[in-house]
Amino acid sequence: MKNLKSWLVEYSEHHADPHNRALHRLCVPATVFALCCAFRAIPVGDALWNPASLALLGWLAFYLCLSWQLALGMLMLFSVMYSAALLLETAIGGALPLFAALLFAAAGAAQYLGHRREKKQPSLLRHLRLFLIAPLWQLADFYRHMQIPVGGLASSR
Repeated sequence: MKNLKSWLVEYSEHHADPHNRALHRLCVPATVFALCCAFRAIPVGDALWNPASLALLGWLAFYLCLSWQLALGMLMLFSVMYSAALLLETAIGGALPLFAALLFAAAGAAQYLGHRREKKQPSLLRHLRLFLIAPLWQLADFYRHMQIPVGGLASSR
């Protein structure tokens, strides 16, 4: 398996344009939240164990293999997103799948426009695991700005 730095460098190659990066700062979390809502809308399990919680745990396991510091940050972010998905499910009920689909489509379209501006193909088309790296890439950038050390990374990417 690649190391953290290799994944982040590969992802960065497709996100150098400042406008594309800005779109991704908004749309990657929206995409993750949309997926969380979509998986939560699958009527299997209970509030704790269901497709959404299992998908997020799988995602975290992948992150833990790369960096425990970033995995801890993602655990906090995923907890907020999962809680918000539960609250949204309570508020809108059966409309949750539609909400998830619309949010996913809007965020995906905006990211596509960013890649068109950058004139580079979206990285996830080359390697689906880069889709899993997108939130970690953003969190690693935040950690760097906040000067939070992360094992496996130099001071700059």
